Amino acid sequence: MSDILKSIATTLVSCLVSLLLVEGGLRLWHGVPVFALTDFRGQHKPNTAFKGLVRYDANLGWVMADHHSSGQIHTVDHGIRRSSVGQKAAHEGGILVSGSSFTAGSGVEDWETWPAFLENETGIPVNNAAVGGWGLDQVVLRAEDLLEKTKPDVLMVDIMDTTIRWAGYSILTNPKPYFVVEDGRLTRPEPTVPRRENQQPEDVGILKKIAGHIYVADRIMAIVDARSWYAQSPRSTAKTNADPVEVTCELVRRLALKAAEANIRFMVVSVPTGQEIQISEKPSSVVAHTEECLAGYDIHIAPIRERLLEAIKNETITPGDFFQVENGQALGHLTSEGNKFIAAVVTDELARQPPAVDFDILSRSAVSDASVEAASTTGNLLQNSERLEEVFTPNTFAQLQPAGDSGDGPRQYEFRFSGLDPKNRAFLVGRDVPVEPGSHVFSIDVRPDRVEDVIFQIWSHNNGSTFAGFNFEREEAHIFPAHFALGRSWRAGMSKGEDGWYRLWMKLDLPEATVRMMVGLGDEGGHLTPFGQSARVQVRAPQIEQGARATAYQSTSVRPAAGDGVNLLPDGDALVALLNNTSNLEMSVDSNFFSPDEYMLKASGGEGEHYVRFPVTVPEDGTYVFSFQARSHGTDWVRVQLFDEAGDGGLADVNLRQESVRSTRLGGDRGIQAGVFDVDKDRKTVSIAGTFRRGPVVITVQILDNKGSSSFSANQEKIIGREFRLQKAI
Repeated sequence: MSDILKSIATTLVSCLVSLLLVEGGLRLWHGVPVFALTDFRGQHKPNTAFKGLVRYDANLGWVMADHHSSGQIHTVDHGIRRSSVGQKAAHEGGILVSGSSFTAGSGVEDWETWPAFLENETGIPVNNAAVGGWGLDQVVLRAEDLLEKTKPDVLMVDIMDTTIRWAGYSILTNPKPYFVVEDGRLTRPEPTVPRRENQQPEDVGILKKIAGHIYVADRIMAIVDARSWYAQSPRSTAKTNADPVEVTCELVRRLALKAAEANIRFMVVSVPTGQEIQISEKPSSVVAHTEECLAGYDIHIAPIRERLLEAIKNETITPGDFFQVENGQALGHLTSEGNKFIAAVVTDELARQPPAVDFDILSRSAVSDASVEAASTTGNLLQNSERLEEVFTPNTFAQLQPAGDSGDGPRQYEFRFSGLDPKNRAFLVGRDVPVEPGSHVFSIDVRPDRVEDVIFQIWSHNNGSTFAGFNFEREEAHIFPAHFALGRSWRAGMSKGEDGWYRLWMKLDLPEATVRMMVGLGDEGGHLTPFGQSARVQVRAPQIEQGARATAYQSTSVRPAAGDGVNLLPDGDALVALLNNTSNLEMSVDSNFFSPDEYMLKASGGEGEHYVRFPVTVPEDGTYVFSFQARSHGTDWVRVQLFDEAGDGGLADVNLRQESVRSTRLGGDRGIQAGVFDVDKDRKTVSIAGTFRRGPVVITVQILDNKGSSSFSANQEKIIGREFRLQKAI
């Protein structure tokens, strides 16, 4: 053993001596004192001054330099980008435009920006005062700064999804101006923007400090990753606690009022991005909220998005014509053609009569009174909310199943992690629910078992998503909006009830949208808890309501639709003759073995869909309900479908033992509702209803296996059914 230790010690000493020789030799080669204890990393001073195109500005953070000329970009006084070769100075009068990179003209020549095309279209001189990377707060401050210096006749500012969001930051790579709401007023905490090099450095860590004194390590890291190695660790981004939509609307309102008082025509140019256009025809959540707020002040908004979507639909322009192509997709800044398109729309808007200015309305602050919160007025917007198997679909790594008798209260379910890798996330994915504009509260009861945290996600295909985390140990709730955040004015909370239950709620202001409520097992950062496969909670009583406060759960259980008593299906033995049986299902009647008029539906044959069809014609337009009584006899699962000749309708997978239903729409919406309800100890009524026009309707009853699958080889899977009825609902 001593020989092994000696060998290890000899190796370590040899390596250390070699490193010292390399360190000393490299220091001698570069003229660095050999024995000096020098912090080479800390001694390095990266050039953080704004040089060349961009310079530091105490009010705005950064602006383009005056009279700069390089590549595609040329500026005149005040850092204004020239609109033509002939422009030598900032114009007095004419049009002043302030904005971010899409208006500044990233990637195009001076004369190819939309303000330059606007000057060419209208013959009116245009000052393009936009600067890349600005938030809406900087855009407005820039416009206010140049109003007196350029005395424009028309003032325009651009708004974009990203620049609205950036109004919620105090640092975006570099420090910037920012606003917060204090005592019901929008205020600017810091009157000037600090220089980045003056920011207080953060602790870089002991290992980095030690390595910074080794010249070899400094030279290697200077080559491998100089940026992170020499970083003095001021934060690259920092969010404020302000609502960026509120900040944006208040600042734009303030600017519009100043313009009106100076008799300057004011217009907002709302510019979509290629990503937004690909996602949806509707604006993102923050853009929709901002435009709604500005419209309340009768502020003129140029309809760029609407005109662009119309042109794409009419095939007069493509996204690739409008946006610069990056990685094969039209996701970049505006092309020359895109800028020309915007200029044409703005020119048309200038030709219109501007909206009348109401100084009384413009003088009212856009900052809301947070102390006034509207109570719920709509009730629970989730249909059949007690049956969680209808409200939620578990993802691949989750299970949801009834959790026994819930007494007189809402039905209880166990929600557990079912994956193999603890890094996977277990989620319950809610069904789509349309909501009107306004405040909404999402809530659910949770009783923790083998989990410390639950996360909420409110998701909209068109408008992004927002998360909230709930920690049961600390009894704390935390909001963390996604990068493409949904809504605004986010809040979350939790209250402890009886028997270990917690009511979790999340409030946010939404535009008109279709949203999904999702529940996951995880921590505040969206990560799965370390309990792995044992992670589980009990859940019940989900609710979505309009308003700003969570109210007590309101059950929305659906009872079977009542029929008019006229059965449109023949009864008794004639029912068998009506059916189109397949080779994969047998249907028979035997009153000696079963009770009178009971039918056995038995899966047969090889793998396939084991079903029977009830083709029928409904005599008039209206809502119809198909129902039958069933009991398990070899399987607990049965599927019923109701659809028209076009395939529009829906299906429901019904578990007779658990009294659970999974509903799915087929094709166009027919307002399908389904349920399963007790008849007696053994039998359940299975019901599915939908609205149809006069004509053929198809009903199917399908046997599923005990996993709820429709594709299987028969092995005594069957149910017993009776009283098959199709009636017009009353």
